[in-house]
Amino acid sequence: DRRKTDSFSARFEANNPERARKLDDAISPSFEREAKRLDFEFKALEKNILEGRSPEKYREALRSEARIASQNPADGMMCYFLPLRRGGKKDYSDKFNSFWCCVGSGIENHVKYGESIYYRGADGSLFINLFIPSELSWNEKKISIKQETDFPKSNTTRFTLSSEKPVKMKMKIRNPWWSKDRAKFLLNGKEIKGEKSDNGYWVITRTWKNGDQLEATFELNIYSESMPDNSNRVALLYGPLVLAGELGQEEPDPIYGVPVLLTDNRKVSDWAKPGGDRPLHFTTKGVGEPTDISLVPLYEMTGQRYNVYWDYFTPAGWVKQKTEYEADKLKQKKVDDQTVDYMRIGEMQPEREHNVLSEKSFTGESNARTWRDAREDGFFSFDIKVDETHENILRCTYWGSDGGNLNFDILVNGVTIATQEIHQNWPNRFFDLEYPIPAELVKDKSKITVKFQPHPEKRVARLFGARVVRK
Repeated sequence: DRRKTDSFSARFEANNPERARKLDDAISPSFEREAKRLDFEFKALEKNILEGRSPEKYREALRSEARIASQNPADGMMCYFLPLRRGGKKDYSDKFNSFWCCVGSGIENHVKYGESIYYRGADGSLFINLFIPSELSWNEKKISIKQETDFPKSNTTRFTLSSEKPVKMKMKIRNPWWSKDRAKFLLNGKEIKGEKSDNGYWVITRTWKNGDQLEATFELNIYSESMPDNSNRVALLYGPLVLAGELGQEEPDPIYGVPVLLTDNRKVSDWAKPGGDRPLHFTTKGVGEPTDISLVPLYEMTGQRYNVYWDYFTPAGWVKQKTEYEADKLKQKKVDDQTVDYMRIGEMQPEREHNVLSEKSFTGESNARTWRDAREDGFFSFDIKVDETHENILRCTYWGSDGGNLNFDILVNGVTIATQEIHQNWPNRFFDLEYPIPAELVKDKSKITVKFQPHPEKRVARLFGARVVRK
């Protein structure tokens, strides 16, 4: 229930003002992993409370991108989490070396569909909840129903009834929210009217005969949905399908490497058009900056990087953004000019050149940059050049979405110069922190040893780069 979620968020932010964050800034790998797991858990919960309530949320969740999109259509392997950040890419399990919890629940997801395609109403009616090719045998009424559809590539589903004798019954067909109450029904080729109920169904009451065919067609449109706390950050959808933008193989800059939507027109159908003979594919026309966007269903996206959430800019807003970008480039050039030495942490040759030592420390790559961390009771250190003729500052780069037990000391030549805690300081982007190095620690020296050491039962945050700059 969205109202309950909003109420929880309000209470959380009121009681935790220092941790109140915008949802649109919180899309990180940990969020993506939890979103997929919670999608599974909510499905199980909602199934138990479905009777007598609108089933819309449960129905959409069953066919949601968090399920279909998490499986590789080529070989059936599963995602551990479904990336939603800019320039994300799906990483799948393999056949022999990985079997996470999400592999098991991912497999279980798809066999759950059959549980909820059809329900029997207390009044003897038939609820049709999911548009999936299937056959129902209802022995009590001595009828069977065959459903044929190519949904979501087609917006039509057909039901053929077989019966030993005529049966009077209400057939209740789900009224999907994305169709905006626009549906057309054909009974044996002739249009009939459906009665719209107040609990999310179209109701057709008649005496059904052997061979009757009912065809239901729902309106599908392309549209946008904004983040609840940022109307200028949107996802693009076609009916129930989330559309992802194709970004190619190379990981883009997390801030400036993904196209934006440069338009005052929020009517998506005016500038996103079907992509030729590729079903469910769309292309933006004249609104993408710096390039227009090729859109495909998220569940089809494999083997390349993509984006789901897009930023709207007016022409005036984009001029301002570009100005800020140019200012950032000038700022970076100034830092480069002041740099005494730069340590590309996590790369083999630079770490050799800087004499890296470590225990219980790990390296990896994320957002197109390498990193190193240290776990409980571990550490890592490196040598880096200084300029004794100037004031020296250690400038470290972290990932703003990292958090959780990240509390550590930074030492220079065995002397603590800073204690740092990292907890989602700047979500979904890199950020730099500066630590002045006392003059006595660089006197008569050309280089120093910098050590990162966690506090008891804590960890050192992922470090994505370090440099000494002269002031």
